Formats: sequence, structure tokens, C-alpha cells
Amino acid sequence: MKKLLLILTMLFSLSLFGQSQPKYLSSESIKRAINTGVVVVEFGAKFAKSYSEWDKLEDCNYYRVDIENYPELKEKYKIRSVPTIILFYNGNIEEKWRANIMLELDVEVEEIQEEIERLLSSRF
Repeated sequence: MKKLLLILTMLFSLSLFGQSQPKYLSSESIKRAINTGVVVVEFGAKFAKSYSEWDKLEDCNYYRVDIENYPELKEKYKIRSVPTIILFYNGNIEEKWRANIMLELDVEVEEIQEEIERLLSSRF
């Protein structure tokens, strides 16, 4: 019985902490990543809170870019506040959401998902 409880506890712990984190992109990897259909990229920095609801998005790939490590990407994509989320479709910028003065995103995950669904449905 103790072994069964131990196994169940371990499985439950893995399900809570086993969720993968988004991959980080670099100057070298971003071009390839954003050209793969619907892609959401969060541009952020260590001093700003990351977008926490990324794992609720469906039908897209989600990545992060640390603009402190890649300031050239900050310039290229005109990142003026962090976090900033950009929705790409096959390399083209389709939508951009910027943080407010408090470094918080005012966008809800449902709004981002609606844009993803709109993009996918309009491409048929």
C-alpha cells in the first residue's frame, strides 16, 4: 500500500511540474522558427514578469526571446516595452500586443487564441 501511495504521489508531482517551458529563440534560430505556420513569440527580459498563460494557447508554437541577450532582435521587431507578444504567420507579423506602463500585458489568452483561430480559418 505504501508503494502504491508513493507511486501515485510521484506521478502527481510529475504532472504538476512536468509541463514543458517555452523554448528560447536566438538571433540565429528565430527566422527558422517564425516561418513554421502560426507562431507566438514573447519578447521579454529578466526584470519583467513573463506571460503566464502561454500553455493555454492551441494550434501554435510558443517561444520566448530574452531581449537582454539579443538586443538586435529588440531593434528588428521594434520592441518598446516588455513583455511584448507578436503573432507570426509564416514569418509575417499579424498582431502585436505590448505591455502597459506597469510592464503588464492587458491581453487575455482568449483574445490571442481568437486571433490564432482567425488566422487559421482565413487561410483556407
